[in-house]
Parts: sequence; C-alpha cells; structure tokens
Amino acid sequence: MNRIPFLVAGVFVIICFFTSSCDLPPPQQSGKTTENSPVAGVVAGGTTSFWKAAEYGARHAAEKNDLHLVWQETSQPDDFDQQVAAIRNLATRRVQGMIIATQNELMIRDALQRVEKQGIRVLLLDCPPVTCTKNTSNQFSVVATDQFRAGQLAADELAGLLQEKGQVAIIRYSPASSKTENREKGFLSQIQSYPEIVVVGHDLYTGTDSRVARDKMTNFLRLYSKNGISQLDGLFISHESIACEMLPLIEQEKLDKKIHFVAFGSDPRLVTGMLSYLVDALFVEQPARMGQLAIDAMTEMLRGKTIAPFHDSGVHCITIDNLFSPYSLALLHSDAENSLEMMLNEFPDNIINKNHVENQ
Repeated sequence: MNRIPFLVAGVFVIICFFTSSCDLPPPQQSGKTTENSPVAGVVAGGTTSFWKAAEYGARHAAEKNDLHLVWQETSQPDDFDQQVAAIRNLATRRVQGMIIATQNELMIRDALQRVEKQGIRVLLLDCPPVTCTKNTSNQFSVVATDQFRAGQLAADELAGLLQEKGQVAIIRYSPASSKTENREKGFLSQIQSYPEIVVVGHDLYTGTDSRVARDKMTNFLRLYSKNGISQLDGLFISHESIACEMLPLIEQEKLDKKIHFVAFGSDPRLVTGMLSYLVDALFVEQPARMGQLAIDAMTEMLRGKTIAPFHDSGVHCITIDNLFSPYSLALLHSDAENSLEMMLNEFPDNIINKNHVENQ
C-alpha cells in the first residue's frame, strides 16, 4: 500500500483545519438571566484551551438553565492558595453555589466546609475521585473524566490491536500526577484480563523533565531490543508530553518492527504520528462536555435535588478511521467556536460514550 499520498493529504487537511479556525470570542453572559436568576461561582483551573472549552460548555448550559455565572480563573488547578482566596471572594458575593476545579479537595477542605455552613452548594470539577472522600453533608459531587475507566478502555484498545497477545510496555509519568496515575492503574487492572499479554515497565517513571524522560525511554527501548528488532509489541503512555517525546525515539532507534502505540493527548505531533502510522489510538478528554455537565448538575443541586456523587464526562478515542470526522477534528482544535459547538451538539456513537451514557 502506498501511504505517501494519504499522508500528504492528511497533513494538508489537518493543517488547514488548525490554521483556518477562528479563535473563540470572549464569552458573553446569557441575556436570559434576570435579577432573580440563581448565581453560581466557578473557580477554573487555568487559562489553557482546555479551560476555555470548559467555560464555553458551562456558559452554554448556564444560558439553557437560566443560571448566572461568576467565572474566576486561577493560574493552575494545584494552586491551592489561589483557590482558597477565590472561594472566599465568591462567598462575599453571595453566590448560591460554587463549582471548584482542584487537583486535591483535601487541600481546600476547610474553605469548602466554611462555605457549606453558609448554605452554599459545592461541586468539584476535574477533581480526582480518589481525593473526594465521604463528606457528612450531601452537597459534594464531582464532575470529571473517570481516568481509571479511561485507562481500562486504553487497555482494551491496545489488546484489540494485538489480537490479545504479545509483550506490552507501560511508560509511566509521575506519582505526583493523579490523572496519569489513575489512567495507569486502570490500564494495568484491565490488561490483566488478557492472559496472553505480558506487561513490562511497571515501575518506569519518566518524570516531568523532558531530557531525563528521553534518556530513560531510549535506554528502555534498547533494553527490549535485540539486533535492531524490538521485543515489544505494544506501548501505552498516559501523558501527552511523554508520548510526544517517544515518537522520535521510535524512529531514531530504527526498530524494524511495528509497535502498536496507544496514548493520551491531542498534540499535533501525535496526530502527525498517527498519519505516519506510528500512533494507533489517542484518547482525548471532553472539556466542553465537562463544563456543560457541571452546570447541569449544579442547577439540579440548587433546585434541591439529590444528584449522583460522580459524573463522568467521558473520553473519545481517535484512530486513523475516525481522525477526519468532524467530532475528532473539533476535539483536536478545541479553541475554535465552531469546534466547541460541535462538541456540545454531537455525541459520537462509539463504545466509550455508550459506556458513559449507560453509567449515568
């Protein structure tokens, strides 16, 4: 099969999509809200395209639910001092509910408990479920990607590519990263259900330094290579930046064998890797849907209804077969208004999202 024309055409389409999309305009507050509209404060975890997409989904849902939003941003989802300051500020503005993006609920629990005592409803956004321990009140709920479940789905995808047999490497990121840890734990849990798949590299953490990560992965690839032929049949990487660092290493080591590669992330380098048949599947979070679900859940809470303790916003699996679908392209370029509308109005009929719907 001659892959060059397909590769060139694919790169052209991706470049056109990425360069022609307009930037998302500043979000406007819904004109439907009135002085009697319920008020909810949102403390977002940053200013990245992920959070801009989450804000778009939240404001879209707020307009539908006649809810007034007060949106505040912190520099990072792990800047707990900023989060506490934002919570206090929102409390003085007499909001009825708060949606807080945090990487560890325990670090801001005192502040959350204080506002709960004031009768303010609290919902956590993009928060690892493992940190959200049981609370004496019924006011806490979490809207996030179920990272453990996402890791399980990645294991199923890789097992399918391998026809359920072979040697697989898991390249881990950092124990301090709760998102990737949960993905890795989910992957390891699920891959054990395939008795003819052997997993190596359980304890290989690359860390956050890209140079150190490259050195560790280079040595790892050479350890499992004999006479230029890799002993590995599959790779799983839970972090986008590390997956990007792996791509040139696979080519650099000139491994005379196809290694099936599954990763998390939407970086253009990974998309190019898919067009070059180096990457088989990419798992991508859905921030616009996350923001939408958070507002829908908060609206129910403000109406006095009991809601589920956890709401999974789901992941989408991108492969070469659906790479050029409108929904996949929207997720790959989530800072364009037309992309965000697509993410909210279209929900692809695939196994990942079917599982999400069934679990709601």
